[in-house]
Amino acid sequence: MMSTENRARPPAESPSEWRRGWLLLTLLVAASTAGGAERNAVAEFQESLGSVVPALAAKYRTPGVAIALLRAGEPTRFHVYGVADSTTNRTVTPDTAFQVGSISKLVFSALVARLAQQGRIDYDAPIARYSRSVTLPADPDFERVTMRRLLSHSAGLAAVSYLGRLERDTSATLGDSLLGRPSSSTAVRIVRRPGSVWMYSGANYALVQQAVQDVTGRRLPELARRELFIPLGMKHASFAAEFADGEDVAAVHNPDGTRAPRRYFTEESAASLAISARDLATFMESVFLREDSKSSISAATRTLLTTPISPAAGEPSSSPFTIALAPEAVREPLIARYGVGPLIYSLPDGRRLIGHGGSIWGTKAWAMVVPESGEGIVVLANGEAGNGVLVNVLCRWRRALDGAGVAQQNACHEHGHSYLHMLYATEGIESAIEGIRAQFFDPNSRMFIRERTATDVAGAIVAFSTAENRTQALADALRLTALNVELFPESPYAHASLASAYVARGDLAAARAQIDCVLYLNPAGASWIGSLTDSIRPGTPSPSPAEASVAKHVCSQ
Repeated sequence: MMSTENRARPPAESPSEWRRGWLLLTLLVAASTAGGAERNAVAEFQESLGSVVPALAAKYRTPGVAIALLRAGEPTRFHVYGVADSTTNRTVTPDTAFQVGSISKLVFSALVARLAQQGRIDYDAPIARYSRSVTLPADPDFERVTMRRLLSHSAGLAAVSYLGRLERDTSATLGDSLLGRPSSSTAVRIVRRPGSVWMYSGANYALVQQAVQDVTGRRLPELARRELFIPLGMKHASFAAEFADGEDVAAVHNPDGTRAPRRYFTEESAASLAISARDLATFMESVFLREDSKSSISAATRTLLTTPISPAAGEPSSSPFTIALAPEAVREPLIARYGVGPLIYSLPDGRRLIGHGGSIWGTKAWAMVVPESGEGIVVLANGEAGNGVLVNVLCRWRRALDGAGVAQQNACHEHGHSYLHMLYATEGIESAIEGIRAQFFDPNSRMFIRERTATDVAGAIVAFSTAENRTQALADALRLTALNVELFPESPYAHASLASAYVARGDLAAARAQIDCVLYLNPAGASWIGSLTDSIRPGTPSPSPAEASVAKHVCSQ
C-alpha cells in the first residue's frame, strides 16, 4: 500500500508564478469590491431620484420627467414625475411619449442599418445613387458624399438646424426643404471637403431620409413602423406628426413652464420622433445591448454603429453634457466621437458610453448605454429649460456607475443656459442678467457657464420670437451677447457674436468695432468669422496698426 507521502503532487510553483497568482487574486478581490461599490452607488442613485428630480423640475419649470434605468440581468426600472400637460394635469407614465428632437437621428440610423443589413443600400455608395427624386447641386464633391459620411456628420454639408413649423403644412415636402424652398437656409450645400471634418447638421439626415424613401418607396413613419417599431413591440413611438397630436404624447412647455404650441417637421429623420421612456429603453437595449435573436440588428451591424468614424470629432469638450457624462473628454476631446448615428465616448478604462441627446423647443431628452456593463439610462423632460434636469441626473448616473455614492455627487454642476433662459422667461431681462452674473462671480456656484451660454440663449430668443415681439427680442438678445463679452472679454467668439447682434440691429459701426476686436484678439479670426467679417470689413484680413490700437481700446473696455 502506497503511503500518502509518496503520492504524485503537482510541481511546486516558482516565486514568479506565485506572485502572478497573488496579483490575479488581488485584482479579482479589487474588482469584486469595486463592483459592490458600484452596485451600492447605483442603488443610492435610484433612491435619490425621488427627491432630486422633483426639486430640479421645480427649479427649471419642467412639468414632467420620465426616466428609464437599464441594468444587465434586471428588469428596466421606471421613475416618472409630474404631468404630461400643465393645462390638463395628465400624469406622466412610462408609456407617455415625448418628442425627443435629435434622438430621432439615432433611431433613424438604426433603421438605415437594417436596410444595409438587408443589402438594400450601400453605406459607401454616392448618395446621388439613391436620392432619385431630388436633383443635387452640380458639385463634383457630391460623388464623395456617402451615407456613411452623412450619418457620421463628416460629409462636409453646411450646418442646418430645423426649428419646425407651428402649423402642419401637408403641401411642404422634404425635397423642397433640401432644395431651399421656401427658405434658402435649409438648402443642401457642401462647404467643406467630404470626409475632412466633423460638422453637425440636420441636413445630413434629411438627405439620407430622402434617399431611403426613394429606395423603399415608403415614407419614413411607415418604414420605421414596419422595420423597427412593430418587430420590437414598440407601441408608443412614431415619426408621424399625427401621432404627436395624440393624447398619449406629452405637451411641450416654455422656459417659464407654460404650455407651448407643438412644432412640426418635414425633416422627420432629424427631429420629429415621439417616443415613450419604455419604448426608447427597449430600442436602446435591442440595438446596443442585446445579444440574442430578439435584437433588431446583427452583431456586425452593431459593431458598425458603435465604431467611431474618423475624422469625426465629437461634441465640443466644453459641452455641459460631455462634462456630465465624460469629464475625461475635457482633457482629451477625441474621447468623444461619432459613429454612423450614435455619439460615442470611449473612456480610458475601456468602457463606452453610446447614445444621443435631443432638443427642440419645449422638450429635452437623452438616451445612453454602456455596452460593457449592460447599464443604460433614458431621461425625457417636457420643458424648454429641461436640460437643467437632464445634465444633473446624467452626471449623478455616471458617478454612480463609477461607484460614487450620493454623498459624493453634490458637486454635479447645473446648466447655466437653462437657468438663464428660465430667469429671462419668468422675471425679464434685468433679472436674467443679474442672476447669471451673480452665479458667474460666485466662487461657490456650481452653475456651468461658458462663452456660448448667453449667446445661445440670445439666439433662441430671436429664433422663436413672433412678429409682435421681434423688436424687443432683438434688443434683449443684444444685451445678452453684450453680457457674454463682459463675462468672457478675451473670447473672440463672444465679440464676434456681439458683432452679429449689432448687424441684426442695423448698427454696422458698432459691429465693425467688435470685428476689429476679434481680429486684435485672434488675427486669423477672419477665416472662421467668414461672411460676417467680409460683409463688415471686406478685404481686411487683419487690422492696420492704427486699427489695432483702436481695437485694443475697445477690447479693454
